[in-house]
Amino acid sequence: MNTKELNAENLIKAQQRANKSSQKMIRVLGLNDLVVRNNKLIKISPDGSEEVVRDSKFKSVKINRGSFQIKSE
Repeated sequence: MNTKELNAENLIKAQQRANKSSQKMIRVLGLNDLVVRNNKLIKISPDGSEEVVRDSKFKSVKINRGSFQIKSE
């Protein structure tokens, strides 16, 4: 069993890289992208125009940062 300890900073960087690559794929395929900004659900079309769909059901929550441990089997 291989375990690797990740701190919050590395986990955030990995999430940002995954987000950027998924946004590129969505644009290449010509799909709409849904994002949450300022507690509103926003649809971004491939041409870059934005449209507010509705208010978000979920709110941002502040969390305490710590180290995370991910185990692979």
